[in-house]
This record gives sequence, structure tokens and C-alpha cells, in this order.
Amino acid sequence: MIRRPPRATLCAYTTLFRSADEGSKIRAMLDGTVTLAEPDLFYTGGTLIFDHVHGISTLYMHMEKILVEKGQKIKQGDIIGTVGSTEIGRAHV
Repeated sequence: MIRRPPRATLCAYTTLFRSADEGSKIRAMLDGTVTLAEPDLFYTGGTLIFDHVHGISTLYMHMEKILVEKGQKIKQGDIIGTVGSTEIGRAHV
């Protein structure tokens, strides 16, 4: 009997910081479902996570306002919140 090693999980990510004026509208990058919507986490302030299926997720942080709720289905381009400034430096998402 041939023994196979356990399947490994591939974890790849890309970080993209978008500089913007505080209060600017944020639009969803892709269709997805909101899996986390927290208005004020300790390190990241207003934080959203979207599940886009196939193991792909998008994380939005440092948001001033969150305009969606956990479990909500979102379409690409929908307004999901506004840019905040919950960290030292220029406002970004």
C-alpha cells in the first residue's frame, strides 16, 4: 500500500494599500459574501472580510464606516464603506 503525505494548504496573499482621502467611498473588488464585519477591532479599526469562494478572500481594514452586514451578498462595485484613518499615517484601506 502506498502512503501519501497529508495534503498541504497553499496560502498565498497579496497586500495592496490604496491611499485615499478619509471618508472616500470603498467599492467591493469582487462578488462575495461578507464573513466578518467589525466596526472597531483593536489593530485594524473597521474591518471587513469577504469570501469569494475557491479559498479566495478579501480583507478591508482601517474603515471609517461599514455599510454591509455579516452574511450579506455583495456584487463587484457595490459601495461597502468609507475610508478611515485608524493607524498612524495617511488614510488608506
